[in-house]
Amino acid sequence: PSRTSKAEEAEDTACVICQETISEKAVASPCGHEYDYICILTWVEVKPLCPLCKVAIE
Repeated sequence: PSRTSKAEEAEDTACVICQETISEKAVASPCGHEYDYICILTWVEVKPLCPLCKVAIE
């Protein structure tokens, strides 16, 4: 069985924009990547693309 370390678990719950733990989750549509709500809201005002996969966010 595969095991995840605490660091890997923390990485899974960290916002890639601010690198902090996601406090209020927002999911980008259509790709499904997760971000902190405030971070992605601010991000799409400047650039309406997913920071990870560059797909247009709806």
